[in-house]
Amino acid sequence: MDSFEGRVSRGQGRAGVFTRLPWVTQALLDSFGIDPWPGTLNLRLGEEPRLPAGEARQLRPPGRDACAALCWVVRIGTAQGIDATGVLLRPQVPGYDGRVAEIIAAVPLREQLAVVEGDRIRVSLSPATETVRGLLLDVDGTLLDSVGAYGEAAARAAAPLGLSVDPAMVRRSLNENTDFWALLLGGHGESSRVQALRAEAMRHWPEVRDRHVQVFDGVAAALRELRQAGIRLALVTASHGETLPVLERAGLLGLFETIVTAADVGQRKPHPEGLLLALERLQLCAGDVAYVGDTPVDMLAARAAGMRAFGVLQGAGDGRLLTGAGADRLLPGAARLPGLCRLSA
Repeated sequence: MDSFEGRVSRGQGRAGVFTRLPWVTQALLDSFGIDPWPGTLNLRLGEEPRLPAGEARQLRPPGRDACAALCWVVRIGTAQGIDATGVLLRPQVPGYDGRVAEIIAAVPLREQLAVVEGDRIRVSLSPATETVRGLLLDVDGTLLDSVGAYGEAAARAAAPLGLSVDPAMVRRSLNENTDFWALLLGGHGESSRVQALRAEAMRHWPEVRDRHVQVFDGVAAALRELRQAGIRLALVTASHGETLPVLERAGLLGLFETIVTAADVGQRKPHPEGLLLALERLQLCAGDVAYVGDTPVDMLAARAAGMRAFGVLQGAGDGRLLTGAGADRLLPGAARLPGLCRLSA
């Protein structure tokens, strides 16, 4: 059974305690990239669905005082076209009522889906692996640990003016696709002042980049494994390529067939222009490709381009933001991509 329907129902109020257990939270992060929102969305089903055992992953408790559970990645949707990614949880306890579906996500699903008790929901099972012919990948926060470095360069530029840079502000600008310097100056800065600050940050950038930016652990091996499997790779970044030298020094740039930067497009993400240009260069269809990124802007751009959106949690965004922006899959990091993706026939 690939999909089934149910009606939103009230739970017993125990799921909030379960999802806060450290081993449960860690297991969901490790297996599905989901930092669970306390509680579950409960659905009452007409009959028990036949869930494919081969697609399930098991949550195993560290001791005998808690029950294990089988989990399936699912897409939950409404008749109004609102959807979200979650995990269907089936506790392995005697007498468990299979006509109840408990779904965990990184967001409060009732609010995300705008549903109330009694509303009908469709649940579609996601495959254990995604078949793709190609992957488009964001750079900063996805392949490279560079978000903090941008903050460091900004802090050096701002310090002579007595301005302090909050790392949360850097993340906000990346997640919301807003100008960092406008945020720092409260939206009242003159364009000449903004340009001066930006130029000063870029003056510091080479030293900051070389000292602080590095490839995330496991990413180099993952990229090589993907290419060896026949999956085609491309980079699509909203930057002008300020961190690409790090990938070059690591011997990774040659793995990408094409690179699209801000210099190649007129529209920034979440506009899909950059992703569509990469598709054109690769001569692939959107349905055969996924875009991998770390911010809501990346997820929105992928969906606007008609491709799947894979969110990673190592960069600027988090599971709630990425789920809210439409991520089809969440991963702890890009190093997990070989375990998720296989080459389509």
